[in-house]
Amino acid sequence: MLINELGAPGQRHHDLVMRAEEQILDANLTYYGELKSCLQGLSIESPVHAAIRANFVQLCEGQIARLRDYQNYATG
Repeated sequence: MLINELGAPGQRHHDLVMRAEEQILDANLTYYGELKSCLQGLSIESPVHAAIRANFVQLCEGQIARLRDYQNYATG
């Protein structure tokens, strides 16, 4: 929406959208990678809490896989 407000001409508009998408994907991949790493680094003794952590790690892995699939789709 912001890029539309800039009023960039055709190809420039497309280039701005593609760059913004790339930055958003990179930021999300970094976020989920760091979150996963942080979760894996936690020292947890409770089996219940360990199971919850495992679920969150799995969620991070799923999001990373979805983002990578989208990147592959968009570039392929």
